[in-house]
Amino acid sequence: MGSLTIEYLGTTLERAKELDYQFVGFLIEMDGFIKPEIIINQVDNFDSILAYYKRIFNENLNHKFIAGKKISAFTFGNSFSEIQDYLLG
Repeated sequence: MGSLTIEYLGTTLERAKELDYQFVGFLIEMDGFIKPEIIINQVDNFDSILAYYKRIFNENLNHKFIAGKKISAFTFGNSFSEIQDYLLG
């Protein structure tokens, strides 16, 4: 995986569309939570997701408005289990 930046996230979403993957998954860490949040979105939402994340996360994927919240990993796949395996190991 490349450096976790908003730019790399955009590149990853574009690559997922090019390769015809169906889903993208995000691992979101938050202070005070024992386990991270997992978000999975469908390919049709990729452009909207990127625009939204650019508004609320900085270049290093830290939330701009909520201290201690960040995107710590992301991937694409064709099933939830494929994404889960990557994000949770």
